[in-house]
Amino acid sequence: MDKANYYEILGISSTATKEEIKKAYRKLALQYHPDKNKSPDAHERFIEINEAYLLLYDDEARAKYDREFKTYQKKAPAYKSEKNEEAFEDFDLNDWSKKAKKQAEQYSKMSYESFYNLVKGVVKETGFQFSNVIVYMIAGILVLSGIGCLLRSNFVLGIILIGMGVSGQFIASKRWVEH
Repeated sequence: MDKANYYEILGISSTATKEEIKKAYRKLALQYHPDKNKSPDAHERFIEINEAYLLLYDDEARAKYDREFKTYQKKAPAYKSEKNEEAFEDFDLNDWSKKAKKQAEQYSKMSYESFYNLVKGVVKETGFQFSNVIVYMIAGILVLSGIGCLLRSNFVLGIILIGMGVSGQFIASKRWVEH
């Protein structure tokens, strides 16, 4: 099995951000879903797109993929792994790749409407989690700033900043529980 260039499959650069990966995936997956696209290669293309997304969107999988793919690019273009049935030399990367293909197969069997709603839900969930992380970070910075003020004998400002930080963490935690 030849190694896939996941960046090429999604039409993005190797320096793409998570947002760019998600945007490219969403566009291509909806375009190539077998219910929507009747071309003979749509099913296989849909699976490739999903596999590429699942491996590039995960930070650990992407780092392993990037290391291995750079090595692969230095070798002959027709390079295949010595095991021949494995696409990658890294055990975890092969395992993740197989799981991504299996999940992509499941997605390809879903109706377009169900798949669209799944993708829409993932995008919405990612946005919620990102905003909640931002609130936690700001709250943490406020608490640390408040502690700094206390250490510099600016007690009033220190108490206010710590109170704002703790309130922010409480709000983010409450949002998470209610979500």
